[in-house]
Amino acid sequence: MPAPEIKWSGLSTGGAFKVPVIAFIGRLTSIVEDAGSQFGLRLIEKYDQVQILESPAPWPWATIDISIKYSDREESGWGRHVASAKVLGIAAQAPNLAAAKAELIGKMYELRQKDETYGEDAKTGQTFHGDVWRFVRVVQPGQAQTFPQPQYAQPQPTPVQPVGPQVAIPAQQPVAQTQSPAPAPAPQATGGLNLTPDPSDTAAIRAKKLLNGRALNEWLGVALIDDRIKADPAFINSVYDQSFIVGLKASGQVTQGADGKFQVVS
Repeated sequence: MPAPEIKWSGLSTGGAFKVPVIAFIGRLTSIVEDAGSQFGLRLIEKYDQVQILESPAPWPWATIDISIKYSDREESGWGRHVASAKVLGIAAQAPNLAAAKAELIGKMYELRQKDETYGEDAKTGQTFHGDVWRFVRVVQPGQAQTFPQPQYAQPQPTPVQPVGPQVAIPAQQPVAQTQSPAPAPAPQATGGLNLTPDPSDTAAIRAKKLLNGRALNEWLGVALIDDRIKADPAFINSVYDQSFIVGLKASGQVTQGADGKFQVVS
C-alpha cells in the first residue's frame, strides 16, 4: 500500500512536541516523517545552528528537533504551522510536503511555541487545544547574532525585613558557575529488562524504558509527549533538568555510548 501523501495545501477546514523551549532561531536541515509513533503520524523538523531566544530552562545544545502531529485539517497544530509559513511567502503554492521542502529546507527561521485552542468538539463541547509551533520570520544571514541573550525563568528572592540599624554592605558580584544537576531518585531496576511500555508503568519507569536506544534529543522527543509522563508534573522537572538521567547513570542502570545513545542495563 503506498504511503499517504502529506498535504501542504488543501487541508480540510473542518500537538506539537513540547520541548522546553519557547522561542529560538535555527536553520531547518530536514523534515522526517515518523509513521511509527504510537501517537500517529508525526513530522519531525530538525534544526541546527540554534540560538535560544526564550526558554523556561537552559537548552545547551546547538540542535533542536520539533515533532508535530500530522492532521489534514487547517485547525490543527500542523495546519497552523503550515499557515504561518505561507504567511511569510514560503511554499505558498506547494501542493504537498515533498514540494514544500524545496523552499523550506536550508533557511534560518525564528520560531515560537504557544498553547492554542482549535474550537470545540461538536458532540462533547470539549475545547481542543495543543502546542503550536509558528514560523515568525525568515532570518537573513548575520541577523541571528544580533539578538539578546536568552531569557530564562529565574527564581525571585524572598524580601527580608532588616532588623536593627541598616548597614550598607557592598553587593557581591555574581560568579558564573557550571553546575551539574543533582541526581534524581532512580526507579528500581527493570526486572528482566522488559522495556515495552505498559499501562501500569510509573512515570519514571516509562521514561526509563523510552530512554533505551535513544540519544538525549530523541528521548526528549518521545518522553515529553508521553501521557504517563505528562501526568506527573513533578517528575517532568527531572526530565527537563536531566537529573533523572544523572540518577540512572549514577546507579548504573544505564550506559551511554560514543554515539550518544543510552542503553538500559538493569
